[in-house]
Amino acid sequence: MITSLLTLRVRSRRDVLVARQRARQVAGLLRFSPRRQHMIAAAVFEIAFGLTRRPGGGTLQFELHGDAFHVFTSDLPARMPGMQRLVQLLPDPAQTPAPEDLPWLMEQLMWHTPRNVFEEIHLQNRVLLDALRELEAHEVGTNRGGRERHNPAA
Repeated sequence: MITSLLTLRVRSRRDVLVARQRARQVAGLLRFSPRRQHMIAAAVFEIAFGLTRRPGGGTLQFELHGDAFHVFTSDLPARMPGMQRLVQLLPDPAQTPAPEDLPWLMEQLMWHTPRNVFEEIHLQNRVLLDALRELEAHEVGTNRGGRERHNPAA
């Protein structure tokens, strides 16, 4: 069963940021983890950005296909570089809102979300900083472990 969630027209850079924000929010509604929500948002940003390189832009479709979340455009030629489709299996289909409730939830989401794209960039920046801190902590731990193993005095 295919459930259409959202259609976005993408013409400008602002539209790309709105697409990113909506992707993150929809991923949240579908119960993806916060990290996965941001990965989905980043992938949708790439798809949307590709649309801005076409005269007149294009359209992004957000849909549920059974137990998978799809975001795609049919506006880009297949030979054009870059992503054209994102497919993510739902983390727990039993926890996903009922398909008949999703259109109402999407309407509420659109109605109650401020269109302040600066806030979306700020959130993206915080998530990136957290990821970099986590990576750095992991690298420091890995380097320490390597030195301790090779240091006979330890």
